[in-house]
Amino acid sequence: MATQTTNKSPKKLQFKHKVLSTINLNSKGHINKAIIEASTVAPTIKPTRPSSRMRRIQEKMRAADLEIDSDSDSSNDGWDTDLDDVASLPEEECEDPLRAIYINECKKKGRTPVSNYLRHFTDRHLHLGHLGLGLKDIKIIAQSLVENTSTVILDLQDNRLGGEGAIAIANMMKENTFIKELNLAENKIRTEGANAISDILLYNTELLSLNISGNEFEDNDAEILAEPIMINFHLQTLNLSHNKFSIIGGQFLGGAIAQNDGIEELDLSWNHLRKKGAHAVAMALRSNVRLKYLNLSWNGFADDGAAIMGESLKYNNTLLELDLSNNRVGVKGAKALALGLAVNDTIRVIKVSKNPVYAEGCYAILEAIYKNPRTVIVDIEMQDILIDDACAKLLEEMSQKFPNIKITHGGFSNSTGIKDTRVDPMAVLQDYIEKNNLRIIDLFNRFDRDNSRSVDRHEFLEGMKTLDVPLTKDQMIQLIDRLDLDGDGQIEYGELVSSSKGILMDKRTVRKKKIAADKEIEDLAKQADSANLMPSTRSNSLARKSISSVTSVLLGKEQQSPEMRQKSGYSRRTVSQTEEAAKTTIANTLQPRSYSVADRKSSIHK
Repeated sequence: MATQTTNKSPKKLQFKHKVLSTINLNSKGHINKAIIEASTVAPTIKPTRPSSRMRRIQEKMRAADLEIDSDSDSSNDGWDTDLDDVASLPEEECEDPLRAIYINECKKKGRTPVSNYLRHFTDRHLHLGHLGLGLKDIKIIAQSLVENTSTVILDLQDNRLGGEGAIAIANMMKENTFIKELNLAENKIRTEGANAISDILLYNTELLSLNISGNEFEDNDAEILAEPIMINFHLQTLNLSHNKFSIIGGQFLGGAIAQNDGIEELDLSWNHLRKKGAHAVAMALRSNVRLKYLNLSWNGFADDGAAIMGESLKYNNTLLELDLSNNRVGVKGAKALALGLAVNDTIRVIKVSKNPVYAEGCYAILEAIYKNPRTVIVDIEMQDILIDDACAKLLEEMSQKFPNIKITHGGFSNSTGIKDTRVDPMAVLQDYIEKNNLRIIDLFNRFDRDNSRSVDRHEFLEGMKTLDVPLTKDQMIQLIDRLDLDGDGQIEYGELVSSSKGILMDKRTVRKKKIAADKEIEDLAKQADSANLMPSTRSNSLARKSISSVTSVLLGKEQQSPEMRQKSGYSRRTVSQTEEAAKTTIANTLQPRSYSVADRKSSIHK
C-alpha cells in the first residue's frame, strides 16, 4: 500500500521518530519511557487500526531482543497507517489529469468510457484495435490524446473510424509529435480519409511508420496521397496493401516513389497494379536511393512488369528484399528478371512464389544468381513451383558454393510432371515419439536443460542430432523453421505441442477418409453380389423405370394442342406401338438365363 509521508502532521512524525530511534536501544526501560513521553506530545491524535502497526513494532522489538506487554497499550492511540494517508488524499489528486479530461468529455457527450483505453492510456504501445470504436468514441479519444506524451505507438486497426474519424485523428496528429507509429488499417476511411492522411504527412514531421492498408483507396485517392508522399522525407515505413490501386493509381504512386527520399519499407501487395501502373512502380526503383524492402505480391505485373523490374535492378543499389509472388510472371518474365539479378549486388531476398515460371524459369533465375560473382542473396522463395533434374543439380552446386543460402521450392517433378512425395519432418518426429512411447514433454526436456520451457535453434539442432530420428540436416533445419512460429529464434514447448497436434489431426483425418473409402468399396461389393444373385429383380426395376419414363413423355404430349401434336409426330397409335415395343424388348431381357424359349414366350404373353 502506498504511503504518503508528506501529509503527516509534525506531531506524528515526531512521535514516530522517537519510538523508532528508541527501539534501536537494547533496553526495555527506554521503550516504556518513549511511549510515555509520546503520549503526552500528541494526546488527541485520531485512533486508527491497532493490528498492523502493533505487529510491525513487535517484530522490530523481537529483533532487538526486547519484550513488551501487548496489553499495556491495546488502544494504540496516536498511531497512523498508510490507509489513512491514501484516504486523506482528495479524489482529484489520485486521478491522472488526462484520465480526468477523457472521463469528463465522455460525460458531456453521453458516452461510456472505453475501459481498455482507461487502463492503458499511458502505455508506450497503445493498442485499441478490433474494439469496434465508432466516430463519437474516436473523437473523444483523439481529444484526450492531444496532450499525451507517453504513447509512441498508436494502433487503431479494424474499427469504424470512417472519413470523419480519420479527420479527428489527423487533427490530433498535427498537435501530438510524440506518436511515431500510427496504424489505421481496415477502417474504410476512403477518399475523405485520404485527404486527412495527406494532412498528417504534410504537417507532422515526427511520424516514422504509417499503416493505412485495407481502406478501400482507389486511383483518385492515389493522386491525393502522391504529393505528400513525394515531399515527406521523415516517414520510413508505409503500408498501402489491400486497396484498389490500379493502372492510374500505380502511375501516381510510381512517380511519388521515384522522388521520395525517406521511405525504406513499402508494401503495395494485394492491389490491382498492372500494365502502365506496374511499369511506373518498377521504373521508380531506378531513381529511388532509399527503398530497402518492397512487397509487390498479389498484383498483375506479368512478363512486361517483370522485365522492367529486371532492368531496374541493374541500376538500383539499395534494395535488400523484393517480393513478386503471385504476379502472373511466366517463363519470359523470369528470364528477364534473371538478367537484373545477374548483375545486382545488394538484394538479399527474392520471392517469386506462385508464379507460372515452371522449371525453365527457375533454372534461369538460379543460374543468374550462381554466375553472379558479387551476389549477396541468402534467400530464394519459389514455393509451389516444381523443379526438374537440371534445377536439382544446380541446387546442389549452389549449396556448395553458397553454404548459407536458403532456397524454397515446390518439390521435384519427374518426366511426367507429377510431383514427388516429400517427407514431412514433423511427421517423422511424431512417428519417432510414438514408436518410442515418449511424451512431448519428455522429448523437450532432453533439450531444455535449464527448465526454461524454451530452447534456441542451436540447442534444438544439437539435441536432434543425439536422437535416432531419420532426418537429414536440411530436414532438421526445415523442422526448426516450422516450429519457430513467431520467428524469435526460440523454440518453445507450446510451439512443439501445437505442431504435434497438427500432425495428429492430419493422421486422424487420413484415417477417417480411409475408413470411409473402405466402407464405400464394401457397400459396392455387396451391391454387386446381390445383383448377381438376383438378376431378374434388378432388371425388373430397370424395366419399370424405362416404361414409366417413356409413358410419361408420351402422356405429356397427349395433353398438347392438336397443332403441337402434329409437329411432334404424336398420335394414339404411336403411343400404343411404342408401349408394345418397349414391353417386348424389356421382357426379353427380364428373364433369367435358365428359362427356355417356351417359358419366355409364355411370359411375354402374360
